[in-house]
This record gives sequence, structure tokens and C-alpha cells, in this order.
Amino acid sequence: MKTTTQIIAKEGFGGVLLCGALAIVFYALCLYAAATIALLLTAISIAFFRNAERIPDERDSGVFIAPIDGEVSSILRTENSVVVEVKNSFFDPHLIRSPVQSKKISLTKRGGLFGSFKENLSYLAQKETLKIGKVQLTLLPSLKPSRIYTERSAVFLGERIGFFYGGRAQLELPLKTELRIGLGSRVYAGESIIAFARSA
Repeated sequence: MKTTTQIIAKEGFGGVLLCGALAIVFYALCLYAAATIALLLTAISIAFFRNAERIPDERDSGVFIAPIDGEVSSILRTENSVVVEVKNSFFDPHLIRSPVQSKKISLTKRGGLFGSFKENLSYLAQKETLKIGKVQLTLLPSLKPSRIYTERSAVFLGERIGFFYGGRAQLELPLKTELRIGLGSRVYAGESIIAFARSA
């Protein structure tokens, strides 16, 4: 099942169209250097806002998939959960996809600074927390606030639920899960399996 037919995320429509229009205008005015820069900016915008088609590797009811593209930078087991952190770079696609299928989704935000902070300074960072069924997805943006859509009452596995401008995402899973990734693993939003729920 496909999640979208858009090649570019709608958050990037304005920037791509503007840069493309400027390139045409500059070329018509024989301002070739400016036209070249505008074309380069158009290409960068298309790459940044690209909307890759994603289909989950598995659709089992107990599967948890990656919410964003990036590299697994931390795995932490606590008394009550398993927390997997993924770092999303400028060069990664930036769509946020639901890691589970759920009839409940809620969003809370905490103000703060943008950027990457060490654990002892994490309280300074802006935080966006999505509660989706049995999992919690915490976004720590490095550039600007994410664009999250919570007007829906239910989401399916891998559904596009927002746009992330880069930073870190922490996926908090139930303690009884079996991980399918390790430190340094590359994961792809809406596709890569993070873990499976264990029945016992």
C-alpha cells in the first residue's frame, strides 16, 4: 500500500517553485550566474524536501518501524522501556512516519533551544512528544519546529504524520521488545523494522 504520490513534500512546494521561477527570470534577463545559483538552490530544495515512497518491510501487528530516516545513535534500556535514538542529518529525507498503527495519537510541546545537547543539558532543548498507541516518539529539532499533523484520530503503520527539519528522534518502546537494529544502523522512515513486540 502506497502512502503518497507526492514526489516533494508539500512543505517544500513554495521554496521549490520560487527558486525555479527565479531561475527562469534570471535566464530570460541573461543573468546567467544568478540563474545558475537559482537552479542550484532549486536542486537543493528538491533534495531536502524529497518524499521517498516507503512501504513497511513487514506489517505484523507487533512490528515497530523507523519514524525518521537516519543513523541509530543510541540504544538505552530503562526499567520500563527501550529507547532508540535516531539522528537525522541535513542530507536525509525529512518526513516523519508513524512507527505503529494506532487509533490514538496526541502531541505535546516543550519550548527551548534548537540544537544538539548532551544528556545533562537536554532540558535546554525544545521537545515535541507524540504519543502513538503503545509508543512515544520524542523529536528534538536542531533547525526549526517540526510540522506535525494530529488532526486525525487514527494512523496506520508508516503513514506520513509530519515533517522534521533535522535533529534527533527518540522512540520509546515497551520493555518487552526484540530489537532488529544496532548502534550505527541506517534506518528508513516507514520501511525499516526497529523491533518486534514479544508475547512473553
